[in-house]
Amino acid sequence: MDQDLQDFTDYLSRVAGKSPNTVRSYRADLAGFLHLMHLHGIDDPSQIDLATIRSWLAHEASTHARSTMARKTAALRSFFAWLSRHGRIEVDPTLALSSPKQSEHLPRILTHDQARTLMDTVDHSSVEPRENEKVQAALQVRDAAMLELLYATGMRVAELCGL
Repeated sequence: MDQDLQDFTDYLSRVAGKSPNTVRSYRADLAGFLHLMHLHGIDDPSQIDLATIRSWLAHEASTHARSTMARKTAALRSFFAWLSRHGRIEVDPTLALSSPKQSEHLPRILTHDQARTLMDTVDHSSVEPRENEKVQAALQVRDAAMLELLYATGMRVAELCGL
């Protein structure tokens, strides 16, 4: 199975165009899985079934975050799909494997008092500034407009930066 893993990681980097970090992570995830399979006497990927994969994932879930488990699942699914496409296994055992649900975090929002304090800190006044102060005054007006836009629309900072 070592050759299968090497061929798969070559495919990821050369054909699929995956980033070096993705290739490294997938390789580490798969190497750990395949090592455990070897310890259990399984040296042929066609001997691996869905129950074995789920058992390994359940064991790994006790010590890893959901995002890591999603990546491990994606690595397994990609690997077995690749093995199937290349005729190294007849049936892909991961076809019925679902990815763990990612927790959805709601964005943190300002309280009413925090929003008021933030808006009050912006200097809205511009009294005939001198030449070098004109740039500073322009920046203050820009900052005030940005804060007003963020507050009024609820847009994300990334969306504002895109504007």
